[in-house]
Amino acid sequence: MLTEPATLAASSGSDLVNALSGEMQPRAKELVKQQQSLFKQNQQGYRSKIIEACKAAAAILTKITPAEATAYKKWVLAVGQKEAEAAKESGGVAVNEAEKAVLSDASAAFGTNL
Repeated sequence: MLTEPATLAASSGSDLVNALSGEMQPRAKELVKQQQSLFKQNQQGYRSKIIEACKAAAAILTKITPAEATAYKKWVLAVGQKEAEAAKESGGVAVNEAEKAVLSDASAAFGTNL
């Protein structure tokens, strides 16, 4: 999972996404641990923070080209999808309903249906 953001960034065709991924990659393990810890402490609060972060990013993304903004949004949602698929749920389900809801909410917070 740690290399997935870089792989997805490379396929995005976006200089912005590649630059952001490159900045994050050296800290990937630390960032994942932080996110897991926050999730374990307060799942609902974590979900709210994710949605607020997407809304804030969407506001900032209005300042760049639509193509770069779309590439960023797709990248973030693809990373979220891969994370949700990383562990099989009970019954062999790849992504549970709660994860689907968060991904849907994040997409809506971005103002898109990607």
